[in-house]
Amino acid sequence: MKFLLIGRIKDTALTLPPSVARQIMEASVPVMNQQKKAGKVVEFYWAPGVNCSVVIRECKSAEDVLRDMNEVPQAALLDFDIYPLADFNESVKIMLEGFKAREKMMPAPSK
Repeated sequence: MKFLLIGRIKDTALTLPPSVARQIMEASVPVMNQQKKAGKVVEFYWAPGVNCSVVIRECKSAEDVLRDMNEVPQAALLDFDIYPLADFNESVKIMLEGFKAREKMMPAPSK
């Protein structure tokens, strides 16, 4: 299952000495690259101007997302929004089936 993660820098992270912030970031890069190589990270980006990371992860569960995130040193400095992602076509198919079922329960008024 795919998950979208948007990580925003915590205010407290901005109070770190630059040398500490640099060391944490330097330690995070190889971990993210290794997770990408292992197929855990599908894509990852940095959004300049809004200072946030955007990551698509492939995990079996939300617990696995948290486990993988805890391997990344920089994750402790970010607040995350995490969204499970569903296949678009399959999701639309399910929604259309729901509309059809409701139409049968509540037919349109006759003209």
